Amino acid sequence: MEHATHLSHLIVLGSGTSEGIPRVTCLTKKSENNYCQVCHDANPFKSEKLDNNNNKRSKNFRRNTSLLLKITNPNPHKESQQDKTHKTPFYHVLIDCGKFFYPSAMEWFPMFNITHLDSVIISHCHADASFGIDDLRDWCLNVEHGGTVIPVYMTKEDTTIIVQHFPYFQSSVENAKQIGGGIPALKNLEMVENKPIEIVPNYFITVFTVNHGLGNSLGFLLAGPNNEKIIWCSDVKFVPEENLHYFENLDILFLDLLFDINQKKHPSHFCYEDSIEFIRKFKPKHTYFVGMNHTVDHTLMNEKLKNEFKNEIGKMKVELGYDGLCVEF
Repeated sequence: MEHATHLSHLIVLGSGTSEGIPRVTCLTKKSENNYCQVCHDANPFKSEKLDNNNNKRSKNFRRNTSLLLKITNPNPHKESQQDKTHKTPFYHVLIDCGKFFYPSAMEWFPMFNITHLDSVIISHCHADASFGIDDLRDWCLNVEHGGTVIPVYMTKEDTTIIVQHFPYFQSSVENAKQIGGGIPALKNLEMVENKPIEIVPNYFITVFTVNHGLGNSLGFLLAGPNNEKIIWCSDVKFVPEENLHYFENLDILFLDLLFDINQKKHPSHFCYEDSIEFIRKFKPKHTYFVGMNHTVDHTLMNEKLKNEFKNEIGKMKVELGYDGLCVEF
């Protein structure tokens, strides 16, 4: 009997801002008045870690926001139109492929046994969501069975901008190998908002628009194996009225939170007060904040959130996400 395709794991490859954490300029400042505790704590190369051979990473270390969906393949020995080469028990779908994608993949793909990519989705055209596209060549050219073409889903508007940086979309595997440097073999597919997209065989997601300052980004509605309602919304300033209904009755929400409570408002991101107000309105069962900058200390913010929602214990769980977080179903 063949089991249904379903979401198995959600893996946060990155939970930080475009420049990542630590910021190099914070590490090089000499004045005690300008000392950045978060960046120094996040620094994997600081001398005491090297001297003690302490490889334990800080949860303040953050790369560009990105999510990996691990989806069961109920019949891994059967070829499909979308997946002719990777006969494995799981499909792998990547949401966003930013500047830090490759080091994120080096760290987390071996740990979570991510051997290939079946689809990539780009939420918006900014560098922290799309400038790792060229690094997809590793999964086009160097996987088993001679390589594959990876579908990359984008909106029509984002495609117009992104192909200016990566003009080799629609290349075949063979062409990709022949052109100098070995370009990735990618197939650009346009996403239609507010309509389910079959991202891998028999698994659908729905995308919807949110405002991201001067432009837009996308939110992603996912379904868990027991009909859990899940949203990933990593870059948002406000949600249009017509799309607010997606946030009702959520089981899991990954939501943008850039600055701490004492910081000014930001023109293109939710900050502490925005994020808190939003989840108080929609009351998701479990919220993970992502996209934090260096004003947000992982431990201190989680303590603050615990106190903020002390009256909702048992009803709502609210905490920071972090690089390497894995939600298993």
